[in-house]
Amino acid sequence: LQQGLNKQSVPSFDLNRVPINRGKMMKEAELPELVQPNYFKRFELTEDGISPRTIPGMKNGLFLSTGLEHNEEGKPAEAPTMHVAQTDKRFRKLETVTDDRYLT
Repeated sequence: LQQGLNKQSVPSFDLNRVPINRGKMMKEAELPELVQPNYFKRFELTEDGISPRTIPGMKNGLFLSTGLEHNEEGKPAEAPTMHVAQTDKRFRKLETVTDDRYLT
């Protein structure tokens, strides 16, 4: 542990050498003003299956999430049509992540 905490034996790492792709991120300016009971669509049904994300604490980036099947806003949804839509979205996501364009 002592060696790992000292720069004498471990050179400093330049974090700027490693690009970080955080994926589809929303900007605060892109988020619509929230009017209750609406929330940001964290689980939006998208063509590629990957929904945009917010950073915790972003104004109007609030969303709900449960362990149950949910709608685009994260609210529990028992309708079979929503279950099928969200399941299809998950499979589109699998197709997207194996696309060579995203493996750079």
